Amino acid sequence: MRKTLLLRSRSRTAPGLTAFTLVELLVVIGIIALLVSILLPTLGRARRQAMTVKCLSNYRQIGNALVMYTGDNKGMCPGPLWVGQGAVYNKNSDYLCRYLARYLNYPVPDNITRQAPLFMCPAFEPSVPNPYDYITLQKNSKYGKLFGYPLIAEPPSPELPTFRVTSAKNPSDWPVIEEVDRVKVPAASWQYVPGVPQHGVSGGYALRNKLFWDGHAATVGEKP
Repeated sequence: MRKTLLLRSRSRTAPGLTAFTLVELLVVIGIIALLVSILLPTLGRARRQAMTVKCLSNYRQIGNALVMYTGDNKGMCPGPLWVGQGAVYNKNSDYLCRYLARYLNYPVPDNITRQAPLFMCPAFEPSVPNPYDYITLQKNSKYGKLFGYPLIAEPPSPELPTFRVTSAKNPSDWPVIEEVDRVKVPAASWQYVPGVPQHGVSGGYALRNKLFWDGHAATVGEKP
């Protein structure tokens, strides 16, 4: 009587190794997904903090350049300047970066419009098509007048004379330049002003970087 042989399939895994079952693979995938969901917010905060630190470093370099400028100009502030400060310049610009260009190792202002990256918040830069049109706002009161600001940032407001840097009272409390967004200034019409504070919100306070007249830069929490 002919016997029927039953053939069994043999595992093709290497000797000593056991293949994962489908359930085990799903468990591993689930664990990885859980870890990613936990780590992503932490990584996002770390990236934002790195951007904040880089932005503060930019402001400190601008502050050093301003000190050198006033030292070469008998203590007089650069200007006259507009309230809204952009990050591009040429020889006719009413922007701070035009006056500080050579102190920041930028090309001497001429007819060509150039970018001044130090005046651009790195946290905002990747989110706009032309990242170097970011605006830093300077108020029309107190420290704003030292730069000879007109009353508003549009012609035909008359230009005002600049003042000596020593006219700044309580310099550690007066910002030279500060970040602006549409939460801070809802009526802002500039195309590339960010919609929200670029350094986040903590405890109900919007975090914005500022450069002060005494040369220090800091992240300040403000009510939105």
